[in-house]
Amino acid sequence: KDFSSSDAFLIMKEVSTRYQYQTYFLLDDGTPFVIRSKNKDSLSAESVKNYIQSIDDMFSGGNIDFSMIDLKSFAIQFLLDKLSCNYDATITSLYFHKLSSDNKLYAGPSWDYDIAYNEPLELGTISPFEDIPYIPTEPLDWFSILAQNDVFTEQIAQILSESEPVFHDIIDNRIDMYQNTIEKPVK
Repeated sequence: KDFSSSDAFLIMKEVSTRYQYQTYFLLDDGTPFVIRSKNKDSLSAESVKNYIQSIDDMFSGGNIDFSMIDLKSFAIQFLLDKLSCNYDATITSLYFHKLSSDNKLYAGPSWDYDIAYNEPLELGTISPFEDIPYIPTEPLDWFSILAQNDVFTEQIAQILSESEPVFHDIIDNRIDMYQNTIEKPVK
C-alpha cells in the first residue's frame, strides 16, 4: 500500500538492542523505529519507513522544510528535553506521530523522563534499580540540526517568552506546595 496523507501513526525511536520484538523498521542509516500504533491495518511498516526516511533525508540534506514537520511540537519537545536535562532524549523512547488530517510529522508525546535531571547518572547506571553502565549510543540528530535553524530558534524564543509568566507563577506561588508534595513519598 502506498502512503497517503490520511494515514496516521505513532512511532518511537529506539536503540538497536531493544526493537527486535516489536513491529519496527530501520532507516537507511540503521536508526531503528518501533511502530506503536497506526490507524489502518493496511498501513505497512514499509510505507511508514519510507515516509520517515523522507523526513530523515530532509534533515540530512540540511534544508529544513517546515511543511514536512510541525515546528511548534518539535520546539516544545526540544525545550522539554533540554530543560529537564533528559540525558537520553534523542536515544530512546523519543515519540513522533502523524495525524490523519495533514501530512506533517509531529514530535511527541513526551515520554521517558526516568533519568531527567541526570538523577541516576550520578550512580553511573541507567536507573537506581539496574546495575548496568549507561553509555548513550545512536542519537537521532534531527534536533541538533534544528537547533542551528533560525526559524526553529525563533520558535523556541517565542515559546519561552509565552511561558515566562507560568514559570514566575510556579516559582513565586507554588514551589513550596510542589516541594511538600514531592517530599512526602520520598521520606
